[in-house]
Amino acid sequence: MICAYDENLLYKAQTTLAHMLDCAVNLYGYKLSEYYDLFLHSQYASRFENGESSVIAGMSGHELAYCVINDHKEIPLKDNRYAVDRTPEYWTGWSLAYYQWYSSRSFRYINEFAPIEDVFSIYSKYHEMDILHFVEYLNEKEACYSQKFSL
Repeated sequence: MICAYDENLLYKAQTTLAHMLDCAVNLYGYKLSEYYDLFLHSQYASRFENGESSVIAGMSGHELAYCVINDHKEIPLKDNRYAVDRTPEYWTGWSLAYYQWYSSRSFRYINEFAPIEDVFSIYSKYHEMDILHFVEYLNEKEACYSQKFSL
């Protein structure tokens, strides 16, 4: 298996994307799908999925959320507050970062067969499972998606 970038960056990538989604929704007040669409169409998505360390390791999730938003609309930077408990948005970002790394697929492509709201909706079922169950679930969704276009 060829992963998107070196495994040494994976944990930082997961926490960065997790905090990014959490901050975008719970600090800046964006709807998850609205913000994720901004991210997908920003320069940061491709830089992230290619393992660019200045994005994955050089920014906090809060900074990344702010930069994505600020590229579309100038806003004031808010003070970040980290919750003790992890939110469903956090889990969504953490899991998507892992899957993107594991599969080497782009976030845009993943979003075609697993829209962000669908990933978010399985939080209660998958958040305590081993991450490989989530990978298997998305692989099955991708197989169904690919099969539709190969007929």
